[in-house]
Amino acid sequence: MTYEQLDFIADSYIPLLFIVTSIAMVKGIADNGLSQMYGHITATLSSIVIAYGVMFLDIRFNIWPAFESDYSTHTALSLVFVSYFLLRSKVQMCIAVTSLIAYFILMVYQQYHTVTDIISTSLVLLPLFLLFQVKGQRVKYS
Repeated sequence: MTYEQLDFIADSYIPLLFIVTSIAMVKGIADNGLSQMYGHITATLSSIVIAYGVMFLDIRFNIWPAFESDYSTHTALSLVFVSYFLLRSKVQMCIAVTSLIAYFILMVYQQYHTVTDIISTSLVLLPLFLLFQVKGQRVKYS
């Protein structure tokens, strides 16, 4: 495959992940009601805000460059949506994690980010996103 074809695949990953997550949430609402899904939706939206908030903080304060690295918004956003599936069925979790690993490999291959960029962004954000999703399981809208 050419660089441009791989670039198209990489550029399509997060929008596709957003669509798949949105469909899963709508299905969750249809199956379980909004009150059961409210916490997950709130957790996901909050995670998106955090992902972009950290990006703006990094731009403002040069946090990642201080460590000769780069904040990966690609990684952050993909983790937002994949974290939603980490608490679902084993099949959904395996598919999400496999796609995420493939995306990380593609980003390194295409030289979007280094392994260090991806790991450092993941270590900072993934625990927070998972905490939001775990808390989201307990939150019910009434």
